[in-house]
Amino acid sequence: MKIWGRTSETEKTQIKDKIAQYCAAISVRDWDLAKSYCYPESLVYSVTEQREALGISIPQSVTFNTGSINIKKDEATVAVNFRIQTNLQEEGEEYSSIKDCVMPAILILIKSEGEWYLYYLQIFGVQSVYEENRGDR
Repeated sequence: MKIWGRTSETEKTQIKDKIAQYCAAISVRDWDLAKSYCYPESLVYSVTEQREALGISIPQSVTFNTGSINIKKDEATVAVNFRIQTNLQEEGEEYSSIKDCVMPAILILIKSEGEWYLYYLQIFGVQSVYEENRGDR
C-alpha cells in the first residue's frame, strides 16, 4: 500500500515479521511451519523441503537483519543478511564449537490474498564470522 508516494511502514513491518517467523521455524526445525511462510512451488519452498530431507539435527539459530525493502504492488525485494549460528558440540563432549556464518542475500516476497510469502532467494556467498571453542577439552 502506498501513502503519499511512499510504502507504508505497516507493509515493511509485515514483511520483516514474515521473515522472522520463517527464521524462527527453521531454527527449531519446524519444517511444516517454515513452508507455510513460503509461496507453494517457489524456490524458497523447495529449499526448505531440501533442508527437511537432509534431516539436519545440528542445533542452529537463524536470525537476520534487513537493509532496503522495495515494494512494487504485490512484490517486495529485500536486501537481507541471514546469520546462522551452529553449535557443533558432540554428545558426551565437554566443550562445544560455535560456527557463526553470515549469508548476504536478496529475498523476494509476493503478496497473495493479503499475506506476504517468501518466494525467491539469491545468496551471495557465505562469510564465516568466527569459530569459537567453549569449555575445556
